[in-house]
Amino acid sequence: MQVKLNTRRWLDREMEALTVRRRLVIAIVTVFLILSLGVWLVLTFVILPPVEFELQVETSQVTGTVNQLAGVNSYGPDVTGLYQDTVAYELFRNLGLQRLRVWCRFGWQLAASSGWGWYHTIFNGSTFTDAQNPNFYNWTYLNLLVEVVNNSGAQPILTFLGCPRSLATNWAPNSPPDNFTIYAEVVAHVVMHYELGWPGMSGQIFNFDYIEIGNEPNLPAFWNGSKQEFLQLYSTVSQRLKTIGGSFKIGGPGLADINFSDWTTSFLGHVNGLGLPLDFFSWHAYWNQPAQVVGVIETGTTLLTNHGFGHIDRVFDEYGLDLLSDTEWGTMTAALHITHVLVSAAHHGIDVACFGFAKDVPIHPSVTTIFGDEANFGLLTRNPTTPKPTFHALKPFAAIMGQSIVNSTLVPSPTLFPMPVPPSVLATQGPGQHNYTILIANHGSRSTTTHITLHNAPAGTFIISTRILSSAGLQQYGDWTPPSTTTDTTISITCPPNAIIWINIHHLGPLLSPLEFTTLQTQVILRHPTPRFDK
Repeated sequence: MQVKLNTRRWLDREMEALTVRRRLVIAIVTVFLILSLGVWLVLTFVILPPVEFELQVETSQVTGTVNQLAGVNSYGPDVTGLYQDTVAYELFRNLGLQRLRVWCRFGWQLAASSGWGWYHTIFNGSTFTDAQNPNFYNWTYLNLLVEVVNNSGAQPILTFLGCPRSLATNWAPNSPPDNFTIYAEVVAHVVMHYELGWPGMSGQIFNFDYIEIGNEPNLPAFWNGSKQEFLQLYSTVSQRLKTIGGSFKIGGPGLADINFSDWTTSFLGHVNGLGLPLDFFSWHAYWNQPAQVVGVIETGTTLLTNHGFGHIDRVFDEYGLDLLSDTEWGTMTAALHITHVLVSAAHHGIDVACFGFAKDVPIHPSVTTIFGDEANFGLLTRNPTTPKPTFHALKPFAAIMGQSIVNSTLVPSPTLFPMPVPPSVLATQGPGQHNYTILIANHGSRSTTTHITLHNAPAGTFIISTRILSSAGLQQYGDWTPPSTTTDTTISITCPPNAIIWINIHHLGPLLSPLEFTTLQTQVILRHPTPRFDK
């Protein structure tokens, strides 16, 4: 009995010792993990040097051209907010805004007391004869659009959507018309008024050189008819517009990225099957992750090529962050988002890109529960009109329009702590053939150092200047740095966290002697010239 008791006591002591050892091991492991996490955080955010990349720029390999990427969509209340806003006009002209998309939106006419009294009855007739009679048209709102476009210095896209109240029995602003032929005649006469001066055909008044039929017909908010009804509408309107004989391009349908592939396949198949006019295809995307927006760009361009429409203009005339994230739209996050999207748009040959909204606007009471009292989606604030980081993010794309895109490859240097999202990079070759612009958007929380090698660049002397758009500063592009000179075709550039760096490299000529080089370097620093590509 005593032996059993002693054995039990021994087992209890062993179990107690084992429990203590287990607790000790757990404590040691916990402390180790906490210390490891602390070390990792310190290394990542405090001690670690910038992440390094090699950027190989093949200056002799041209892959495309930078098109009109500095554009903006203006859907209604924000364009009326721009009306007679001389500050906004000057800002857009100085930016070099290339495209302004405006809406000829039939049907909506809300009371001014609601805050959305910005739609006007453009046509109030009901017959085919009425559609040919100027007495049934009111040009007030469309003339306002023309004035805004003219004063912004941009070229227009005119988008037709909605149905006049007088053309639908069971009317809703997003309903199909009862008679597509009458509707097409109305659209044609609106275009004729500005293209040809109708009535009287007295000559062109204004050239809406992109005429877009539809806006997001795959969303019930803009089209409550069937897909087949919209395809019929596009058939009737596009063929009628073709008979006018103007120089404008006909296209559409401004698809949202919901059921995008299905609608695109149906639309392109319908156009191809009937031989309908389609000079450009337009589509949209709103996602917080820029990679998702880029995915929609890639899907659209692939579908166009696969359906035999790779040659027509690619118009990406609405993009931005998620519409439920309006507090982010005016931040550096959105500026980085724009740059990432437009770098990809340039590489994919997009002809026109328009950011989501031009100016912040009051929101209609029916949607204030979602967005609050005001939508902060614009490039510009209101009262007073001031530019946001998103506005400044468009500057380099306005400046490099028409430049050749050259092949560039970004390779990260080996590191234990790689960046989750590598920088976005665009390299272009400008006027004079040996002038280069490089954009680097650093989306990470650590600085980056990029070692840029210009392959097949001519030997000689280069002048280099940079400017930075960063959340650490005023969230606008700073002044150009004092230019430096070099004879080396490998250049190292450091970009702060969450920032965009805009680099201009200008080839001055053949190699200089050491004395000539030193003299030139001194002159450059003293003169501090503004690089020629700045807008």
